[in-house]
Amino acid sequence: MLGHELAHAVWHLASPERARLAQRLQGELEEQARLLLAAGAGSGPGPELQEQVRELEQLAWELGEPAETAEVAIWEEMRASRRLR
Repeated sequence: MLGHELAHAVWHLASPERARLAQRLQGELEEQARLLLAAGAGSGPGPELQEQVRELEQLAWELGEPAETAEVAIWEEMRASRRLR
């Protein structure tokens, strides 16, 4: 888990553009959560809000992909290390 989170940190700190993108995503996710809560549980989100949520989820997945890749590499290294013992 630490390797995964460190990969996020490295990715974010690698460039100011990435850090701004991640900050924007976090702000938009929080805004969408507020809108969903304001819409009420019974009515559900409208089509426009649903589309915005899908776009944010896609962006979040893309931002998380480098950390997932690092996590897989770390697990493979750990497994290889165990086989050598």
